[in-house]
Amino acid sequence: MRQQNFAEDGDLLNNVPDSIVHRILCFLDLKDRSRLSCVSRRYRELCISAPNVALSNANLTRRFRFNNFVDRLLSRRSWRGEKIQKFFLHWSFGELFEEEMYRIDTWLYHVVNLGVQYIAFQLITERFALPQCVLNCKSLVTLFIKTNNGILKLPSTSSAPGFGINTTLQALALISVRIEDDDCFGEWISQFKSLKELNLTRVSGKKSLSIHNSSSPLGCGIDNSLKKLTLDSLQIEDDCFGEWLSHFKSLKLLYLTRIRGIKSMSIHNSSIDVLEVKDCNDLVDISIFAEKLRQLYILWYPYNNSSSFGSLKISAPNLENFRWGGHVVDYYCRGDFSHKLNLAIDLSLSDQLYESSTKYYLHKILYSMQRAKVLTLRDEFVEVLFKYGCLPYLFDHLEHLAIVRMSSFEDKIPALSSFLKETINLKRLVILNDAKVANSMPSGKLSFKLEYWESQNFMFTNQLKIVIMELSWGSDVELMKYLLKNTKELEEASIISSPAVPTNLIIELKKIAHQPIGCPATTIAQYTFVASLLVS
Repeated sequence: MRQQNFAEDGDLLNNVPDSIVHRILCFLDLKDRSRLSCVSRRYRELCISAPNVALSNANLTRRFRFNNFVDRLLSRRSWRGEKIQKFFLHWSFGELFEEEMYRIDTWLYHVVNLGVQYIAFQLITERFALPQCVLNCKSLVTLFIKTNNGILKLPSTSSAPGFGINTTLQALALISVRIEDDDCFGEWISQFKSLKELNLTRVSGKKSLSIHNSSSPLGCGIDNSLKKLTLDSLQIEDDCFGEWLSHFKSLKLLYLTRIRGIKSMSIHNSSIDVLEVKDCNDLVDISIFAEKLRQLYILWYPYNNSSSFGSLKISAPNLENFRWGGHVVDYYCRGDFSHKLNLAIDLSLSDQLYESSTKYYLHKILYSMQRAKVLTLRDEFVEVLFKYGCLPYLFDHLEHLAIVRMSSFEDKIPALSSFLKETINLKRLVILNDAKVANSMPSGKLSFKLEYWESQNFMFTNQLKIVIMELSWGSDVELMKYLLKNTKELEEASIISSPAVPTNLIIELKKIAHQPIGCPATTIAQYTFVASLLVS
């Protein structure tokens, strides 16, 4: 192969299109770009015209010189009309706050006039005033502001002569900020009539974030456009919070995390497709009425500081994926879920839950579980159901079952076998260990050998096709032996072993796996043995 001669071919980048060079420049900071601009006239032009501008004063030793360079760069771009698509400012304000704030206002004025579409601020400061020109920018689509819990002064929503309020902003994120004039926050948000995404994370006011006020409730004006709403770590003391969430007519994605200050939340929204409620533990009552809801995730440990231990009401006829973790609460399902329901439950009992209420609550939860086609449970919750006499229970819709083991399998076997008895249409069984489960054998003899499993007369063995099991102890080896011997339609068996399983049991299991099973005409079509200890 002919070696490349740089003297003949010249600079390799000379033949690279400007758009690709601009993409490469995105990975260089401004200091490196300034050095590159000294190489040639073309590089200078490319550095000046790069569509993305990222400014950071981190690790700067000559801030005054750097600031002057930025002044010249943006002035030159403004004079030439070189458009800017994205502008990033990562800035730590020091003793020269007033002077640098004046410079930044000037930079933003140039950036706005150059048709910027994306502005992101990441600031370390006690106070930041958002310039009026940003609010009036007609081209801006996304605005991201993050501080170290600094005070954010919002510009006036009244239009200056010759300017109009931004009607093109589609995404707004405010993270770790304190709103100076929170009484006008709702009015400020309502100006962005085209807003599709709103993220308020660790945003606070004087006391709590005001979502309603006498002049303009938060969201008024964007209720027809907003599609994604994220609220995280907010203090909201407003009884109308659920009503406010119900007003957004186009909302598809709603994420609520660590909302504090409210006790009850009732959401009536026919447009929501995905809803997450996590760690909103001040709530004691949650009601969800969402006709089009397909995905629901709830992680909820309600504080039991009153006579109520939590109430959850759900009406979602089209729900397909439901993950529910936290404490057992009084649960009510209005109507049936979709026949395609994929349900994952990781519930535990509250220490203060009355004994007399527990079984009643569990039966109401089981009624909804009965509709699931795909079900994932932790063995600890199965043990709770068994302890309170809720098992066996008919699961005639269930086709795919996954059990996650959190502790020794030996003491959970009676609960598991009781659960499996009524899974009459099961086609796929998965039993895996949680990462915290230790690989150790229980002491003493095995209490549940092959004969025990054969005495259970599981009906699902007639149509079970796939088994995936992680072995850690002896009794689950016995269960696997039973399945290999008695499952008539088995197509795939995947086994994950561990050093805790005795070698003789591994050898015995491998012998069974390579023999015909059930009906003589049927053998295991696909068999995988993944182990940390295997005997050839």
